[in-house]
Amino acid sequence: MGAKNFFYVLLSYEDDRFSGYDYRITESVGYGRRVIADPGLTLDLEIGPGARQSKLDSGDKKDELLARAAAKLAWKVSRTSKFSEELTVDGGEDVTVTKSVTALSAKVNSSLATKLTYTIKNTSDVPPGIKKTDSEMAVTLVYDF
Repeated sequence: MGAKNFFYVLLSYEDDRFSGYDYRITESVGYGRRVIADPGLTLDLEIGPGARQSKLDSGDKKDELLARAAAKLAWKVSRTSKFSEELTVDGGEDVTVTKSVTALSAKVNSSLATKLTYTIKNTSDVPPGIKKTDSEMAVTLVYDF
């Protein structure tokens, strides 16, 4: 493939005690393309088929095929800070999961950085009593060696 084109392979395991699911496993393969490739700004788009296996807290299991689409933006705001946004949509036969992860990182010194992330995840069909949309904020100290 050319310098802008790539294949991806994704294997994801999720164990979220508050989602109404005991676990979720997602597999996907597909095609990606870097549509913006400037020195301080990149944008990658991905698309491909996949499958998802879910086990609900009730013990029921669901297997479904899905289509996955993703957009990944990385912007070097300055010499010491970076902004990123990753948006993914896993559209299954029964359930669509949309996830957005927004991040800002800033170097403290040559080896340390702080990273702030805000994640929003929406699941189209959830068990009774569970919210469809979750959000999470995280502050991380990153050591680069």
